[in-house]
Amino acid sequence: MNIVISEPLVEWAERTARSRGMSVSELVRRALEMELRRSLDESVAHAAESLAALYTSDAELTAFRAIDGDGFA
Repeated sequence: MNIVISEPLVEWAERTARSRGMSVSELVRRALEMELRRSLDESVAHAAESLAALYTSDAELTAFRAIDGDGFA
């Protein structure tokens, strides 16, 4: 994979990678992995928010409220 980034970003990546004892490739890989996790966490949170209203209003689901913790929805 090839990417095009500005010279200041290249310099920052090189300094940061060197200070952390890793290659620029590893720094970029870790940054992408962190972004992937953040994105997945955001998707799960969005899904939970969209389902919260349904969980409190759907009769088949409200039956389970008695076994949920106090802080749900």
